[in-house]
Amino acid sequence: MKYIWLIIGLGFLILWGCAPSTVKKAPRKPLPPAEYSVPNDSGKTKIVLKTENVRETPNGEKIGTIRKGERVTVLRRIGNWVEFDSRNFVEAYIWAPSLGYPYINLYAPTVYYDTTRQQFKPLSYLQALFAQKGTIVEQSPKEKVIFFTDIGLGSHTETEVEVVQATQKEVKHGVTVYVAPETGTIRKVKIDFYKQLTGVKTALAKCGLPYHTPDEETDSHVRWNPGTLVPGLAVILERQEWKSNRFTAVIYEHTP
Repeated sequence: MKYIWLIIGLGFLILWGCAPSTVKKAPRKPLPPAEYSVPNDSGKTKIVLKTENVRETPNGEKIGTIRKGERVTVLRRIGNWVEFDSRNFVEAYIWAPSLGYPYINLYAPTVYYDTTRQQFKPLSYLQALFAQKGTIVEQSPKEKVIFFTDIGLGSHTETEVEVVQATQKEVKHGVTVYVAPETGTIRKVKIDFYKQLTGVKTALAKCGLPYHTPDEETDSHVRWNPGTLVPGLAVILERQEWKSNRFTAVIYEHTP
């Protein structure tokens, strides 16, 4: 009898050894919420809703006109601009709302920040919105700085005064994103104004924000602490120069 139990025991051990082991799978990274997605209409046909200028680049040099009712083939959308092909144009750009796309106020905090979750939207969302990965302009163990340009915010010529001579350089406008390398999350976004804006009220209105007395004013900036204008988000206006009433950029900063 004991031999029978020994045989049964050996058989059980063999079967146990042959049983597949439990495989631990790495947790999947959560996908961005659906409301963060950017429609990809590449290849779709759109009808021009009104006669519109055609440009070489987003908000760039005018190269012609396209009439209401004409059809275009969408190549990609870059913010409020659409790159397209048509019977008369190849890889040209048109104002996106003229094709029926909703206007995006690129200066508004809600483009970048989820006020419900009180966190910035994923970097992948902004890369899809601007149809580019962006250029890394600075990187350190604590911060990675990515610049998105050629999105229709324009550029201007700025004079640099040096000891010997004054030189001019072209300054491109765009969106600068500050990312924490260890988590990949955005902590700050800076948006250059297409044109300098005069007055705090004007600058806030451009961003779709109501006027409120600033929490801090210095020679270089005006600041509203988190919660004053946006839940969980500090709002900062950069002055064009010391003590100037002209502003060149808005900054949204989140500190968990």
